[in-house]
Amino acid sequence: MPEVPLAIDLGCGIGIEVAALLEDGWSVVAIDQNVGAIEALKSLKSQDISDRLQILQTSFEELSHLPPSDFIFSFHSLPFCKAESFKSLMGLVSQSLKPGAILAATFFGPSDDWVKAGKATGVRSVDLKSFFSSCDVLHLQENEMDAPMTNGAMKHWHILEFIAKKRA
Repeated sequence: MPEVPLAIDLGCGIGIEVAALLEDGWSVVAIDQNVGAIEALKSLKSQDISDRLQILQTSFEELSHLPPSDFIFSFHSLPFCKAESFKSLMGLVSQSLKPGAILAATFFGPSDDWVKAGKATGVRSVDLKSFFSSCDVLHLQENEMDAPMTNGAMKHWHILEFIAKKRA
């Protein structure tokens, strides 16, 4: 029987991507610090995929281990790791990628309003390449724009889309 691939969703929220990965046959480690998000995810555990879903309620700062993984996903979550723990978290993420594994994540750049206000940790393209030096960068796109947040308030966004593959 072939090994079931393992994905990690860092900052999984209510589990939209988690559900899609489970549906596609992956095992998933879903991590979020938000109690409401974790409660929403628990409804997935009642389905027949519960043996392929591990839910961890923890902050990025408290995270000390990630299992070897085939895919790591994080959308607009990693920047909310406190700056003093960010480099350590990036090391943990990089170490957990198996050879050939993919990381797909978004980060905030230094000119993002939340980064400037101290509410998020910003990175530059060169930082990402350094953190993930054991990977080949497949996609790195930097976007800056003024656009509304979900509450309608305007914000300056500085987003880095990053996809990398761990070298063998």
